[in-house]
Amino acid sequence: MGPAIGLCLASTAFSACWAQDDLLGNPGFEDLAEGRAVAWTCTSPTAAQFLTAGGHTGPGYARITDPDAGTGISLDSARLLSRPGGRYTARAWFRTTDKVQPGIYLNFYDDLGTRVH
Repeated sequence: MGPAIGLCLASTAFSACWAQDDLLGNPGFEDLAEGRAVAWTCTSPTAAQFLTAGGHTGPGYARITDPDAGTGISLDSARLLSRPGGRYTARAWFRTTDKVQPGIYLNFYDDLGTRVH
């Protein structure tokens, strides 16, 4: 079993270079359960809204409102198995209403769930 990947981002497509299929579950946030996007967690659940009309390439999108300028909000995908030495591409589309600079972070974890630096 290879290391797991944790993805922190908003509205994304994630694919391995050897395959063009999206590896993420629910990449467009369309699959909701009790108002939350399936396969995603937010460090501040009250900061995330998952809406079903007005997305970039589909109907769903995540609206993140950070109530505290001193901290950040992380929207994390479910962890995925990765292939040692594999090449991965992550991309996202962001629309902001202020000077925020959102980003994508790929986090890799070992078999014990410890983040690999």
